[in-house]
Amino acid sequence: MWVAASPNTSGDPIEKNLVVRFLKTTNELEEALPWFNLPDLKISQKSLGPAFVNSIGPTQQPDIHQGLVLMQIVKHLYDAEVSVHPWNGFREDFVGPEESQTMKSMLLDDEQNLRSTIIVLSCDAAICVESGMDLLYSRLERLRSCYGARVCAFPGQTEALRARAKIRDLQALDELAHTYESWRPITCYPVTKCSLEDAETTVHKRQESSGGECVQIKHRGDNGELTCMKKDIPERKKRKMHAEATEAKPLWFHQEFVSTFTDWGEFRVFIVTKQEPHSRRGLGGMIVAIAHT
Repeated sequence: MWVAASPNTSGDPIEKNLVVRFLKTTNELEEALPWFNLPDLKISQKSLGPAFVNSIGPTQQPDIHQGLVLMQIVKHLYDAEVSVHPWNGFREDFVGPEESQTMKSMLLDDEQNLRSTIIVLSCDAAICVESGMDLLYSRLERLRSCYGARVCAFPGQTEALRARAKIRDLQALDELAHTYESWRPITCYPVTKCSLEDAETTVHKRQESSGGECVQIKHRGDNGELTCMKKDIPERKKRKMHAEATEAKPLWFHQEFVSTFTDWGEFRVFIVTKQEPHSRRGLGGMIVAIAHT
């Protein structure tokens, strides 16, 4: 089961980093690729919109979300039952009802035997939080406990939680950079004294996000949703901002704007933990790979 838990079901184009853009036409793909299932894609286009499936006319070159391409291949290779759902419908039918008969039917075969089920959630983390994804994990845990259901969700609950905690990761990276005396862009964190107050341009980012719409380049004076403290802010407003920061709403922070990222790209560093007795909690960071993008 593949669930498109995303806000983008309008006529907006597929995000560039998620689209598979085919160079052959739909007719050519049907002949060349045994897994290319046009009837399924038409159903997905109707339920999800052109933000997930676009340009699938006979002589057009299709644009298809990479998650849907993966599901097409899985269905062909493993003869698996694959279903695709928009988040709102999935939440209403599968997640919302406390004893969802639809959910139970997904976990049982025609002879009422338990079957293995995988739910793949393709989502913007911020939207999922606001839409009640946490309830899905609670429902699945109950089904596993009460009925022995063999069901897994990807991302899992722990992974989804970590994806919503970017600030902790950035703080760890800052700590590593400080330890090894290496450079990192300055990050100004929520509800702290602003460390970028004199910068003409900064990059505003939302902690609970995984999409470009939550990354904004702003100029000095445009504070957006930031909660960091400027020099001239009244004490009363500071107290209000401190109180608001504890509410269950997304946190924003901003970072130093580095113009060369656009022209030169950037390095992505993959870090894992290792045993390190003298570090905090007995763990330290270790770089396993560096990629230039």
